[in-house]
Amino acid sequence: MSSSLSVNVADYLNDKELVKKTLSIPILADKLGKRMGINFSVLLTETISQQADEWLTPQAKKQ
Repeated sequence: MSSSLSVNVADYLNDKELVKKTLSIPILADKLGKRMGINFSVLLTETISQQADEWLTPQAKKQ
């Protein structure tokens, strides 16, 4: 018998407790992102949420 649990990762990523991270990106990505008005923290958080949802979704649901 197997069971699964569905978790909305985005709910947990909206937590107000923040952790400061330092990372390096290519200079062109930085320049383009600034020109486009991209909030790098929001983009990173949203991307992690999407990736986590995909990673946590069982293969059977993807097909």
